[in-house]
Amino acid sequence: TGGKIIVVNADGTDRRNLSSSLTLETSPSFSPDGTKIAYWSRQAAAYPASLWVMNANGSDQHGVTGTADFSGSENLQAVWSPDSQELAFAVGDYFSSSQLDGVRVDGTAMHQVGGGSLARSDPAWSPDGRLIAFRGHSIGVLSDTYPPDPAAGVYVIAADGTGERKVSRSPGAGGGPNWASFGGPEVGAAPSWSPYGNALLFTTGKTGRHDIAIAAPDGCADRVLSLPTGPHPVRASHQTSPAPRLLR
Repeated sequence: TGGKIIVVNADGTDRRNLSSSLTLETSPSFSPDGTKIAYWSRQAAAYPASLWVMNANGSDQHGVTGTADFSGSENLQAVWSPDSQELAFAVGDYFSSSQLDGVRVDGTAMHQVGGGSLARSDPAWSPDGRLIAFRGHSIGVLSDTYPPDPAAGVYVIAADGTGERKVSRSPGAGGGPNWASFGGPEVGAAPSWSPYGNALLFTTGKTGRHDIAIAAPDGCADRVLSLPTGPHPVRASHQTSPAPRLLR
């Protein structure tokens, strides 16, 4: 069966089906300027699963990742740049080779962001567009491995793949794996930027117990905000103060 992309006014009126695929379209997201929608699609059974973009009214539907086929991926995520001109996306198996890529909305300049032995997932673009935050870990190392993976944590990197650095210091930074498969995300734990880009918020802690942590994007400090006993979050996001002042 196929997934469909539906848009509707906030009051429930003017419901429209923007889908064109008979197989599956999933995980849509509006561009920051509201003019476009990015989504994952398989146009027909024999076609590759790939990242597509269309206008907000459903016109000009086009793939932006070419002939690359991500249908076997367990980790399909895409986020817009603040100027609505680029997309960063993570694809692959979280536990082996999840990678971070970037592409322009017209399908040009597709490139891998970062390399080496680090798996990258859950991207989040900074408000000024200079950096992409993500969760990283050693390729092939499970999240509950003991001793813990020293590479696991929250990182930032420039969109061109330069200047990568780890910004978290707390164990288990970023939370458990985010399995967002072709068919829709199940759990989200991407880092969240403050509105001015001067802090990152993310979950942290051991398996079965997560607190909230906040870190400076230059990696100079992080602080764990311990939670009371009870349910614990798998997603943390900035919703209040635009300029947190608790890092130094």
